[in-house]
Amino acid sequence: DVNALETVLAQGTNFNELKADMRETLRDNGRIFFYGCGATGRLSLSTGYMWRYMLDHYDGLPSATKKRFYNHIRSITKGSDLDGLPLKERITGLRDRIVDFMTGGDVALVNSIESAEDYPDWAAEHLRDLGFNKNDLLIASTEGGETPSVLGALEAAADISERTQYLTYCNPDHTLENIDRSKRALDDPRITKICLDSGPMALAGSTRLQATTMQQMVASGALFGLSPKDI
Repeated sequence: DVNALETVLAQGTNFNELKADMRETLRDNGRIFFYGCGATGRLSLSTGYMWRYMLDHYDGLPSATKKRFYNHIRSITKGSDLDGLPLKERITGLRDRIVDFMTGGDVALVNSIESAEDYPDWAAEHLRDLGFNKNDLLIASTEGGETPSVLGALEAAADISERTQYLTYCNPDHTLENIDRSKRALDDPRITKICLDSGPMALAGSTRLQATTMQQMVASGALFGLSPKDI
């Protein structure tokens, strides 16, 4: 667990770039999409849920949290179509600019859909069905760095959007270089790669404990405008 935290804290430059790109996307009236499969799919849905929860419950937040979030809202709406509007209207305008989805759709939260992750075209179609456009940003997360559906959505996003897209993963690069789909993503200049390798997970099996913790910290931390030390 300590290794996982240290790995995130070492991502200073990448983290700040991600945070800046998220802010720019929202200021330019674009949307930020979070996508993953299985554990990272639930991570993506959790990130979107936290965003909407904070906005929907803004008035009831603890004073220190409320002050920090207020400053963040002002920062990400400065220069946007929401700039200068009353706070309530800015909150309303920001609420749906975060889009979260996962491989297999919502049903995958409660039912195993094992084959869905093997079809990159399905994920690309899902992304397009959600209206992803040239002004949008995708944060794609895959623990192993080789999930076909996640890489399929990521490649489609890079083809559609004028922005640099993001991939977070937790295997070292050298373990992915012999996998064609992973190598394409690693070599694609339109994609910023954030490798969160902290070594083997503490428990064997499909747990994703440290991996998902690191990816959640990076994704939600950047979205809420935190610094690594705040996380």
